[in-house]
Amino acid sequence: MKTVLTTLCILAVATMALAEKPVIPSGDWTPARIACPFEVVTYDWDFAQGDQGFTTSVCDDTGGAPVWAHGTDANFPATVWGTVLNGDYISDAGEALVSPEFMVDTSTNLVQVTHFFEFENSYDGGNLMVNGTVVAPMDGYNDDELSDSVNYYAFCVDGQPGLTDDPLVPYEMITSCFDLSAFEGETVSLEFQFGSDSSVTYLGWYLGGVKVGGTEPVGTTDASWDAMKALYR
Repeated sequence: MKTVLTTLCILAVATMALAEKPVIPSGDWTPARIACPFEVVTYDWDFAQGDQGFTTSVCDDTGGAPVWAHGTDANFPATVWGTVLNGDYISDAGEALVSPEFMVDTSTNLVQVTHFFEFENSYDGGNLMVNGTVVAPMDGYNDDELSDSVNYYAFCVDGQPGLTDDPLVPYEMITSCFDLSAFEGETVSLEFQFGSDSSVTYLGWYLGGVKVGGTEPVGTTDASWDAMKALYR
């Protein structure tokens, strides 16, 4: 009996310890709202016009509840992709929003995302994964290791760099630019990974649109009549 009581006391103390989750204060980081220096825009995925062929995907083999949905949210004037529409995201969530595939060259080496985010600071967050590599926006992520606590695990993004906290004006979308030059010659998809731990939730991540373009158009073959005749000389 004594052993049982001791075990119950230990479990009660552990439960109390987990219930008293430390609050990590917000920092003074503010996104730089960087627009991509496009010379050409190759894909313009405007979510006000539809889901644009984006799909959802499992991004953590250990679990994570699905959250991404396309539709109307009362906080935004047009349809969006969001982590739970018209409400906070849920605990223990983990899912990726995935773009159509495209080849990276000089006309597709920049990605501009129009988005809004609000996460539990340092415990929950999101990032962009491309072909197994986390890609940072030009102004960087504001956390080098999301959810690094041994007691709390954020599906999909745990231990990864990413966006977190609530540094934005409420419901005001900003633009962030990502450089994909390192993937030139590869076929890629953009995976917007989101994850949360077992407690405390916020509004989440909302995407209004994604543009893919580049620093210069891909060269085209001269198809003039003189050039065509030259092929048969």
